[in-house]
Amino acid sequence: MRFSQDEKYEIIRLVEGSDLSLNRTLKELGIHKRTYYNWYKRYLDDGYDGLSSAPGR
Repeated sequence: MRFSQDEKYEIIRLVEGSDLSLNRTLKELGIHKRTYYNWYKRYLDDGYDGLSSAPGR
């Protein structure tokens, strides 16, 4: 399943604000840890725009 830029951003916000551990939160959301870290790195490097699914990403 592909996630939109908005959905990726919301997932990052949920994980950051969760009282659960990162692993547990991601498991409950059904997101692989590697996928999350790929999104998070792009978010840290390029902000919200880094989460787009534009070609070359």
